[in-house]
Amino acid sequence: MVHSPVGTQSMANPSNSERTVLALCDRLEATATFQVTPTTTITITTRTSQGTACGPVFVITLNPESELNTICSSTPPNPSHLALVEEYILYTTSCALASHFSSLSKQDGGETDKSAPGKDGWYATAQPTVLRKMFKGGKGKQLIFDANRLEDGTGCRLTVAWDWMRHENFGDDPSRAHTEKDTKITGEGSHEWLDKGKSADGMWDDGEGEVVRTLGDMVETAGKWVGSLR
Repeated sequence: MVHSPVGTQSMANPSNSERTVLALCDRLEATATFQVTPTTTITITTRTSQGTACGPVFVITLNPESELNTICSSTPPNPSHLALVEEYILYTTSCALASHFSSLSKQDGGETDKSAPGKDGWYATAQPTVLRKMFKGGKGKQLIFDANRLEDGTGCRLTVAWDWMRHENFGDDPSRAHTEKDTKITGEGSHEWLDKGKSADGMWDDGEGEVVRTLGDMVETAGKWVGSLR
């Protein structure tokens, strides 16, 4: 739909139909909330007002307690297009999930024992959607969270992907250099969830809306010393 500006003369002496349209569009407000994690809630307020075009303005806020207020990019200033709102919500969801699993991780120091549970040792990075984990011996992994729209525009996808970091070692300590066996370890993988009833690898839900493989399961798999999605 294309909105045409209403002329000054018409606005000064609006017809009955124009009065009806303006009355319907003026100062309407609706609020929706979306709790991404226990500590992060997105609030979307939609407002309309009289003017040269009758269209919505979206105001997006995060709850004051959310850690995303400091680690994630600021909300867009009153976006006027729904696509911008969707883009921000998807990005914020990715940030919130990464932050959530980082907060659940037991991180006692800079390195994690190779026998530790896969969910432990993940720490936040300068990229709010990326977590990293360093094992004792100098080899590290990274885990990426990405919520996005499907290419055909019919739904959304959540992807987690992990890989070994492409470094031979960390620092200059020769004792931390990899052995030949270490360099051949393969544990990279990815998993996706769609909003169409099944995951991208064909795993259907159980009929009650619960996907067989959970996000927590994938974080555990990704964080194992030797672990790939089978």
